[in-house]
Amino acid sequence: LRSVGRVIRRRSSGVESGISTYEKNSQRQSERATSAHNTVVVNNINSSDVWSGFRVGKRAKTSILLENNNQVIASHDGYKHQNIIHQRTFTLNETEVIIDDLINNIGKTKNLQPLAEKMTNPPPLSPSKGGKNPPPSPLQRGSVGFLHFHPDASIQQIEQGFIINDVLQLTIENAHAITLEEYNFAEGYNILRRAEKIKIEMNKKIIIKILYEV
Repeated sequence: LRSVGRVIRRRSSGVESGISTYEKNSQRQSERATSAHNTVVVNNINSSDVWSGFRVGKRAKTSILLENNNQVIASHDGYKHQNIIHQRTFTLNETEVIIDDLINNIGKTKNLQPLAEKMTNPPPLSPSKGGKNPPPSPLQRGSVGFLHFHPDASIQQIEQGFIINDVLQLTIENAHAITLEEYNFAEGYNILRRAEKIKIEMNKKIIIKILYEV
């Protein structure tokens, strides 16, 4: 669920930020944070309660909702205390990988399994007048997705999205804002290299499409 990079790593150089230190310092906490992974962060809060150098308090629990030859649907309850469930769907076909992220407000629902079943095929967002997506609710406004790339990856931003290593085209639908930013990739112990990541400010739902050949 957390690692988009595993699906496209060989061609895209997709990675996570890695670990460069085991000291109890800000760098260690940054590398353990949810934002260091290829996933969605809600309201700038970690999905699992990481603290000190190695400690984890309340952990996000992952559920596999569907798994077959060309699709995996999973969710985690790391934001249940925010009344939110994050669901991610991977769909593979002959030409592309589709990654569908859904941030769903569960209100006071306690039984997650029936809710997860309802979320398997959520209705699409209805555009507002002018063709723009509706503004996010206050609860969903702080949702941010990340895609991290290796320092050696070539990332070209185009009108339709991004070209990765001249072989993949990546597009993102329904995003509130998309930016290409730098981050520190941990290449080894106490070894950091500058690399790039895509930051996706999202509403309730985003769809990432990765076309295999440009």
